[in-house]
Amino acid sequence: MYQEDMLDYFQSKMKKVKKNYSSALKKNDPDGVHDLRVDLKRLKAYYNLIESINRNFKSKNEFKIFKIIADNTGCLRDTQVQKDLIKKMNESLMPDIHEYLQFLVTIEKHHYELFCKFSQSKPLEKLKDSTNSITHALKNISPVRAETRAQGRFFNLRNNLILLSSNRRLSENILHKVRKQTKETHYTLEIINHSFHIFPDWKEFTDEISKVHKLLGDWHDLDVGLITLRNFIKDNKGSLPDEPYAILAKHIQDSKKDLRTHFRKTFNEFIRAASHYEL
Repeated sequence: MYQEDMLDYFQSKMKKVKKNYSSALKKNDPDGVHDLRVDLKRLKAYYNLIESINRNFKSKNEFKIFKIIADNTGCLRDTQVQKDLIKKMNESLMPDIHEYLQFLVTIEKHHYELFCKFSQSKPLEKLKDSTNSITHALKNISPVRAETRAQGRFFNLRNNLILLSSNRRLSENILHKVRKQTKETHYTLEIINHSFHIFPDWKEFTDEISKVHKLLGDWHDLDVGLITLRNFIKDNKGSLPDEPYAILAKHIQDSKKDLRTHFRKTFNEFIRAASHYEL
């Protein structure tokens, strides 16, 4: 029965959440923080899919604790990404930006301390009844109805992406929407394949959508990096050497522009592939 497969997917992701939460908390492990947040996004797609199957299941309320965990790891993850990004840029550009690197180390420590303080509320213990709520939501939904509604959810997500592609001017706001929606669409397909086994051969679709959210993930990192750098320069105006920070800011701007230029082609290739797949 599909209920068993749906529950199996949830429990496997919960094991990963607990493992990566522990890794993030005990060692401030960047990979642990990253993997924790990825699995939280998968679970968000999962909860939204269950709501589409049973409209009495309120995804926003049921996901509340997971969202609080995500909110309390977001700044920590952003800082870890920026620190790694700037170190790589510093190695290739060679400007003296030690003040900024030290700033990133300091704020990473600050956000890790905040995460440790948050962990004292033991948020994972508040999720002990989550399996029961999912079991209850799926209990009386027939396989045919569940599969039909799951497919409807997936194709609505797919169609929303096709509509977004019709915008002649892809503003930054649209890029952010595409970044979030491609992830949810991809994860929803993953969950449906695991639970209903109906889209097993959609390799081109998954390959192309992965390229889109990888490119937009890199673009988003640069976007956050530029904002963080500009705020740092503004807050330290008059005490920093101009040239190295101008070089760094321009490099981030140019890299961001290059990704945006490549985005249209990458997105169009995904839309072409996505449009071929129907029930």
